[in-house]
Amino acid sequence: MNDLIVVPQTNQWQKLKALVLDSVSSPITKRVAGLKNGELLRRAEEQFDLFITAGKNIRFQQNLKERRIAILVLPSNRLTVWRAILTDIQSGIAQMVAGGASQYVELPWPR
Repeated sequence: MNDLIVVPQTNQWQKLKALVLDSVSSPITKRVAGLKNGELLRRAEEQFDLFITAGKNIRFQQNLKERRIAILVLPSNRLTVWRAILTDIQSGIAQMVAGGASQYVELPWPR
């Protein structure tokens, strides 16, 4: 597994892909669009290293303890916020992929 999955709550994954790196896959091209978080995470674990989302409630809605995928939570699904924390996003991705699965990180709002 050397791939990433990005599932912000909007279709702005393309903008994140352009900003961050090329190994970002859209939920549409991987045929997981429209799935609920539990099923989406289960399928993502089968083929991806990292799940990126702007869904801050995921830790309350899902039991993440048994997950075998790293989860990076962005503070917003707005491109302007992503640009402001681009360095944090890039270093978070690199750190989480290098560290393996079973990680959960929420990035803070820009200061």
